[in-house]
Amino acid sequence: SSMVTEPLASRLRQFAETEEQLILRDLRESYGRPDGTWAFEPTWQAGYSAGATADWAMFALARFDQTGKADFRDIVVAVAEAYLDALPTEDVDVWPMTFAHVISAQTAAYKLTRNLVYLEQACRYAQMAVEMFWQDSPLPKASLKTDHYETITGADSLALALLEVHAALNNLDMEMPANTIDR
Repeated sequence: SSMVTEPLASRLRQFAETEEQLILRDLRESYGRPDGTWAFEPTWQAGYSAGATADWAMFALARFDQTGKADFRDIVVAVAEAYLDALPTEDVDVWPMTFAHVISAQTAAYKLTRNLVYLEQACRYAQMAVEMFWQDSPLPKASLKTDHYETITGADSLALALLEVHAALNNLDMEMPANTIDR
């Protein structure tokens, strides 16, 4: 792999920093509390070009891995917190990708805090997802209200989230691709 040389490297870092500040500002306007903490609402409805709240955890996890900035770690944990015991309602047609992001947020929050409640929730949501999406089929359903498979709804992300839970449960110290591929 080749390294980006100066002056382009500095310009790219500055661009990323500016974009990051704008995104964090917008997130604070929507989800920030006056005390500096976060208040996310757990949503489950995704669609083409419209995601669920759990997507923010995957964005923040990717940026935390890249930058180490506490704001991004705090967003991951706050999103995971929002989904504690926040099951989807029956009227929502949930995609595998949404369950994947919720599970990955819980697993990431566990890794970041070592608070077992997040690992327990990851396991709970993983079990639910397997039961709801796979049932007796070798391929997962495209959504809770369909009986066919589609790649666009994120079954690959769900499979990766299930692997993350397995690795966390078994204290496997191994590199796994980050489940931030859908952002």
